[in-house]
Amino acid sequence: MITAFGKFTSNPPPNISGAVRIISHRSRFMMALAVFSLLCRLCSPAASLAAEGVEKGKTEDLSDNDESSNMESMGPTLSFSDKPVSFSVESFGPMTLSFIGSGFSQWQTYRVSGDRTALADAFNGHVILQKSTGEFQFLLHAGVYSFPTLGAPYFRAGKTLSEYFGPIPEAYVKYAPNENFNIIAGKIPTLGGVENGFTYQNQNIQRGLLWNQTSTIARGVQGAYTLGPIGLSFAWTDGYYTNRYTWASGSLSVQLDDSNAFMFIGAANVKPNSVSTIAAPITQNNSQIYNLIYSYASGPWTVTPYLQMTRVPAMPQYGVNVHGQTLGAAVLANYSFPAPSQWNEFSLGGVSLPFRAEYIAAKAEDADGAPNLLLGTTSRAWSLTFTPTIQRGPFFFRAEYAYVRAPKIMDGFGFGEDGDKRLQSRVSLEAGFIY
Repeated sequence: MITAFGKFTSNPPPNISGAVRIISHRSRFMMALAVFSLLCRLCSPAASLAAEGVEKGKTEDLSDNDESSNMESMGPTLSFSDKPVSFSVESFGPMTLSFIGSGFSQWQTYRVSGDRTALADAFNGHVILQKSTGEFQFLLHAGVYSFPTLGAPYFRAGKTLSEYFGPIPEAYVKYAPNENFNIIAGKIPTLGGVENGFTYQNQNIQRGLLWNQTSTIARGVQGAYTLGPIGLSFAWTDGYYTNRYTWASGSLSVQLDDSNAFMFIGAANVKPNSVSTIAAPITQNNSQIYNLIYSYASGPWTVTPYLQMTRVPAMPQYGVNVHGQTLGAAVLANYSFPAPSQWNEFSLGGVSLPFRAEYIAAKAEDADGAPNLLLGTTSRAWSLTFTPTIQRGPFFFRAEYAYVRAPKIMDGFGFGEDGDKRLQSRVSLEAGFIY
């Protein structure tokens, strides 16, 4: 059987059992209604318009807030309009609407079984309603989406919608009594890793090899506190969207100056969890994740190198007889041309050149009974991704070349129909709008 990297394995690994729990559309819809009802109870005319820290999902940054502040974490190449659709509702205060839509096409070598050599999909359609000022805030995110990922077969938006987070992937309320403290509750972005979940949030079209070991959206609660240059966050969630609240995560960040920052993130499942779905493979669902991240941002440059370790304990009751782990390193870099830049009378304003390089290795004490976290229980892979991007006003276009090489695989778990190939190349295109 040919499996995909990490959490995109379409079936549980061999000899691993677990109850497959699929959340119905109706339950997702009822949860969204409950969140919206909570919003109505929390928001009142007395809510102040105090400034607060802009939510960054994977990372956090404090900045002055106004009606156009956006709580969605964004990469360095695409941005929302600085003049979004804004309106005010009595008892709620000022709110904004954001819109994202894009189409995607891809061609690849050595496709894995079940995937296509060439494909196209309308894979992004989002509407985001948010109130990002005042003591009580909220975000409600509805849409269709997919998660194109290096080395993994592509799931079309329709299948992703039904197998992952439903038509409302994010919905949370936020209490921010002052600029140093906030707490959010609902369907929230998870701590862990550097890359965000949705394509428009990232500098590359496809998510990377390290991202595929981490969770994306979870149900739960998260608190954040800042004291000068130091930021602390803690979350209690259902991890990989299992509806079992067994995951604890936290982060510590230090802003050294305007350009340099460090962050440490730790997340772990604290109780054995038998849930096994496409979104929550039983191995990652019971894992631990640690990241050490450095970020540099100055002028046209952003550079983010980071280290990642994941560990899956032995779980004989689920067919995992020995523990396994992954060790990875990556660097994400981008150069965005300043607005006055030109090339043969062509304005380079809005043009960005993002690049990503990664290495990841899966290890186990004994291959027999160990979890398959990559291309076999003991395997290695590295990748290079280059994504030239241009955004003019609300419209954007991206072209991407990605190369994955696996120096070590287990027979049947590599690329190609027979799982015996050690490399894969992909060319991807994305065009759309973000407003």
